[in-house]
Amino acid sequence: DQSMLEQQPALIHEPEDLQPPKTKRMMLQLYSAGKLVAEEEASAEFLSAYLPASILKSPQGKGLARLHARAFQKDLRRRSKKNFLKARRRGGQNLLGQTVYKDHPSYNLMLNLQLGIRWSVQRAASSLASGGEYVARELTSEDFRSITPEVSFPRGGRKGGGAAEATPPHDSEEFRWKDYCPSVFLHLRSFFGVESGQYVRSLCGDTALRELPSPGKSGSVFFLSQDQRFVIKTMNREEMRLLVRILPKYSLHVSKYKHNLLTQYFGLHSVSFPHKRRKVRFVVMGNLMCSDLAMHRRWDLKGSSAGRWTPTP
Repeated sequence: DQSMLEQQPALIHEPEDLQPPKTKRMMLQLYSAGKLVAEEEASAEFLSAYLPASILKSPQGKGLARLHARAFQKDLRRRSKKNFLKARRRGGQNLLGQTVYKDHPSYNLMLNLQLGIRWSVQRAASSLASGGEYVARELTSEDFRSITPEVSFPRGGRKGGGAAEATPPHDSEEFRWKDYCPSVFLHLRSFFGVESGQYVRSLCGDTALRELPSPGKSGSVFFLSQDQRFVIKTMNREEMRLLVRILPKYSLHVSKYKHNLLTQYFGLHSVSFPHKRRKVRFVVMGNLMCSDLAMHRRWDLKGSSAGRWTPTP
């Protein structure tokens, strides 16, 4: 990620406070968008190459320390890039879930989700007056009540005068698609720094999604993008209504507190199959666990104690 590699690495200590490596322990850290993505402990040999004890004892100690600290940071960026790419390659060998191939029970549903999400993003871009580039504006109450009319996706595709009517041909079964609060989620994606192109490539690119086993009692189906940035979760009607109801306060809260730890929501949709009388509602979220750092412990925090009591032995 070029934007990550161009950022300045963070040092635990300021250059003036750096001491000989025998008396100090230093961690090398690399951040991307305020998120720690790589970390390692600096060896004594590595620090001695840039901050020998003689520097700090010289009359020009502070100036020399700053000069050597800049060289230290330059080498740190090079080493962090190398270690980050290694960690990314290692992580690719241990992907979560099961890839949804053609004979998978969820294959058609995956195709429907990918087709619908791609169409929704393209439709939102075509409706913008600034050449497809989103310009932040104040959301209105109408935005939070907006639901696009249900659109049919026949197998042979449908031609129309614009992105709002035309649908692409596909190999899946015919389905109908609906967007909920599209302007709100376009605003949230822009606010969270998710570009439309990257969003579509991650979820609707050439690679298949991965299906995760349901971690809870809800029976929801989870899909994970191949780059592990996004999670798609199916919802029931009550869960969707709740999310729509709290969406105004949620949007206001994440805008006011930019460094909050709440789940990031990027889209709310539904796909229905008229001949089966079946409707699947789902939300697209950011994956909190997407990191190249090893996670040693995880906690599953519950929002309610209902149904979670068990007798003691």
